[in-house]
Amino acid sequence: MLKTISHVLITGGEGMIGQSLNKYLLSKGFEVSIIDVNQKNSVDITSNEIEEVLNKINPDCIVHAAAHPGGKSMEDPVNNTKINSFGSMQIFNWCSKLKKKLIFLSSSAIYGEVQETPITEKQAPNPGTIYAVNKVACENYLKILDQKYNLDFTILRLFATYGAGHKPNTFQGIVNVIITQLMNDKSLVIKGSLERKRDLIYVEDTILAIYKSIISDKISKKTINIGTGKSISINDLINELCKVMSISRKKINIVETEGTIGDPFYSVADVSQLKNLLDFEHQFSLSEGLSEMFKFRQI
Repeated sequence: MLKTISHVLITGGEGMIGQSLNKYLLSKGFEVSIIDVNQKNSVDITSNEIEEVLNKINPDCIVHAAAHPGGKSMEDPVNNTKINSFGSMQIFNWCSKLKKKLIFLSSSAIYGEVQETPITEKQAPNPGTIYAVNKVACENYLKILDQKYNLDFTILRLFATYGAGHKPNTFQGIVNVIITQLMNDKSLVIKGSLERKRDLIYVEDTILAIYKSIISDKISKKTINIGTGKSISINDLINELCKVMSISRKKINIVETEGTIGDPFYSVADVSQLKNLLDFEHQFSLSEGLSEMFKFRQI
């Protein structure tokens, strides 16, 4: 029987996914609390005070979205591990002991290099970055804690999510990286092959999947890919962005440099479980999502 979920805590609530999820849940009548290091007077998930804070908030469900970004994990592996592994364990431990529902946002990065066929959840992890190793560790933590606590948890492996709330930078999210560069000048540095394949999902679609996970009573202990199941090359993504931004592709100076360590050539989701378990279909086409993101950037 589904426990009544009325109060949701979002860790990383000031991030792209956290902000959008907060707005969506509030629109659905949920009470929402947020923990984020960028929020004034908020506690860090690695802090000794986190248990006391969680006890005070006392949510029915936690969506654990807080993370040190994958794009910075090679530059700062210690901090990446401290936040993504130790910090996550503090959240998991609290949920375990108090029997709270937990939605953990994992990543498609855990799959690493695979054959070019849609990736199912049964694919063995092959992490190629510190970030991905920490995500795999977190998934394993949950499965081990479950053996003692019978934890109500769901692992959502997010494929490349993009959207309006992405802060402009050149290290996080391929869509964000390209838009950021194109808005600053007409030179585009691409790390890795233009033929790399990606499954790009708009943030509002990801939010819908998370919402369905919160209210579902059919996905406890499940691991689910969150993506569109559609593949696009980086080259074609650039073409799509040029259309959306009304830029001539011929006028862009594209420089291909050496790829980033651990960045796979192919990352496209098999979304069978997503459809079957959550009755989910993505609502935004790539062109619609890119248009929404670009509109936001112009504000």
